[in-house]
Amino acid sequence: SGVTGSLLDATGNARHLSTAADSKRPILRAGVAGNYLEFDNVDDNLRAAFTIPQPFTRISLLKARAWTNSDYLIDGGTTGNLHLPQTAASPTFYTRLTFAGTTRNYSPSLGDWFVFTEVVNGASSKTKINNDAFNAISWPATDLTGTSIGANGAGTANISAVDFGGQVICSAVLSDTDIAAAVTFLGAKQGLTI
Repeated sequence: SGVTGSLLDATGNARHLSTAADSKRPILRAGVAGNYLEFDNVDDNLRAAFTIPQPFTRISLLKARAWTNSDYLIDGGTTGNLHLPQTAASPTFYTRLTFAGTTRNYSPSLGDWFVFTEVVNGASSKTKINNDAFNAISWPATDLTGTSIGANGAGTANISAVDFGGQVICSAVLSDTDIAAAVTFLGAKQGLTI
């Protein structure tokens, strides 16, 4: 294990996640079937700024190790763009596109890996955990402004104790078959059978 200051984009689009200061680097850990990044709940975060217009799909492999109200597991490239903050009730988080969009609450077990899927397509948006059924959600027509792991989109606040196993962002609404394949692939990296 060791600290990492960047996470390279494997698509060739050069949307690499990085952090400016050495002290803000997460720790690279060996997992069940793949490595993951451990964020410290103090200042660790990785960010990338880019624009993807709707519709798009974001699928993330995450584990919350601690619970603090308003800490962000993930966000977009600007604060509150497409954020996944923890709420007062442990272990509950909600997902929201911009601060004006509607929310959907989820309650994974603290310390357990889960795969979170967001299909963002305005009033036809939907979200889910693992391979559960999708929940319909209506969101405004806002572009994704990037991605941030372990903090708000600015990387300056809402720092969380999250483990991050990977993320897929696609500039389209993926089919249910493709989503299921991505969820299974990401989950298998940390021993989930989904």
